[in-house]
Amino acid sequence: MNPASSFIEVVHKQICKKGQSAVGDTILSKKDQKTGRVVTVLSDGLGSGIKASVLSTLTAKMALNTIEAGVSGVKVAETICATLPICSNRKISYATFTIVDISKDNYTHIIEYDNPKYLHFRGSNILSWSREKTQFKSGASRRNSLYFSQFSTEPGDRIIFFSDGVSQSGLGSRKYPLGYGDSVIGYIESLIKEKEDISASSLADKITKKLY
Repeated sequence: MNPASSFIEVVHKQICKKGQSAVGDTILSKKDQKTGRVVTVLSDGLGSGIKASVLSTLTAKMALNTIEAGVSGVKVAETICATLPICSNRKISYATFTIVDISKDNYTHIIEYDNPKYLHFRGSNILSWSREKTQFKSGASRRNSLYFSQFSTEPGDRIIFFSDGVSQSGLGSRKYPLGYGDSVIGYIESLIKEKEDISASSLADKITKKLY
C-alpha cells in the first residue's frame, strides 16, 4: 500500500480510579492538515483524581505545543519540570509523558519520560528498536532520564502505549498483588494473534475491561 493512501488512527480509553471523579491521565493528539504529521501525547500526573488531572493536562498541552514548534525533547522536559506546580505533600513537581510524533511518510519519533515502554506491533509480532537514553536537568523532579526512539512504520503497524495505571492495575489485590505488570504485554499480544485486524477501538476496550 502506498503510504500516501494510508491514514493514522489514534484511539484511547480511560477509566477513573475507584473513588475518584477524574482521571489522572491526559491524552492529546493533533494532526497538521498541511503536512499530515500527527503528534500524540500521553501524560500521567502525580497522585490521582483532580490533582493528577491538572498536572497531566498541563504537561500534555506543553509537550504537544513545544514539540509542534520544533523544540528539542530535552528542552521540552526541562520546561515542563520547571513549570509544573509543586506538590505540597511530596514537595516535587512531577508528571510522566510519552510523545509519539509520526510524519506523513510514516517516520516515527518517540520520546518517553517515566512511562512504561511503548509496544510496536507489525502483524502479531512485537518489534524492538534501540532507545537512546539522555539525561536532563529536572529541577524539583527526582527523575531525569528521557528515552528517544525513531523508526519507520508500515501500513497496519500498531504503536501501543500506556501509563502505569495499566501496568500497576490490581496492585495489592489477591490476583495481582504486585500489579498487572508485564502480563499486559502478553495479553495484548494474544488479542492481536487471535485477530490481527482487530480495530484499535476494540483493542483498547478489551485491555481496559480486562484490568478494570
